[in-house]
Amino acid sequence: MALPTKLTLEIVTPDRSLVNEQVDEVQLPGAEGYFGVLPGHTPLLAALQVGELWYRMGPEKRFLVVAFGFARSCPSASPCSHRLPSGSRTSTSSARNGP
Repeated sequence: MALPTKLTLEIVTPDRSLVNEQVDEVQLPGAEGYFGVLPGHTPLLAALQVGELWYRMGPEKRFLVVAFGFARSCPSASPCSHRLPSGSRTSTSSARNGP
């Protein structure tokens, strides 16, 4: 089976969705240090710290600052969405393999 060539990146806050894009790569500020996610990455759940998140679409990189929350990577066949309770201060970044 061929590895996917793109990730679906979803970045949400309790108030709204910030990003929903097909991307080539993501780098996140994990609680244990920065880490990257590429298409076909092993499923994971990681706590985030305050820091800079970037994602790449072709040669273009886009940057965001995050303040805690969590990141989740899951295969395209699995639902990767998660609703946060009203009033929560957590932000979420999810990467899903494939279109």
